[in-house]
Amino acid sequence: MKPPLPSLHTPRLALRPMVAADTESVCRMIDISRKSFSHWFNWTGASTPAAVREYLQQAEQAMAVGTAWHYVLLYGLELVGRVGLTEWDAVNGSAELGYMLRTDFEGDGLMSEAAHALLIHAFAAGGLHRVVAYADVENEASRHVLAHLGFKHEGTMRHMLRHPERGWRDHHAYGLLEGELEGEPRG
Repeated sequence: MKPPLPSLHTPRLALRPMVAADTESVCRMIDISRKSFSHWFNWTGASTPAAVREYLQQAEQAMAVGTAWHYVLLYGLELVGRVGLTEWDAVNGSAELGYMLRTDFEGDGLMSEAAHALLIHAFAAGGLHRVVAYADVENEASRHVLAHLGFKHEGTMRHMLRHPERGWRDHHAYGLLEGELEGEPRG
């Protein structure tokens, strides 16, 4: 079992490890943003409270064994998003970045700020050398976050995900190496 992850802080956000007790707040975030989330993610139709709790429990287990870091974003006391590193490969020093932000908090740089804090910590304390991320080819906001952080476009993954309404979706692949992180947080 790995030591617990620390809480992280930015000028406007607190990031703390995600726990199963966040089920109600995560469900609220999904409900508020369901229309947008449904456009990009293929799982929103199955996001019942029971499914969310199961996902959060699996996330806690992954954090306990060191294969993932999952954080919730708190703006004041309100849970407004999540950011995390999954597919953690300690041998090769690599992980995959993923994130989501409530739609009523989009457009103000909060996700760039949160991901920046997570990546600083991951490169410094987590032993990472490389982080990958994927964004739907039509998701300009997500691609902007990655570009702001210094991620480099490395190619396009054809038919990477199957969306229930939109069919097979292509995703751009991005990579960030240790030392390439950009984008000082706003505040």
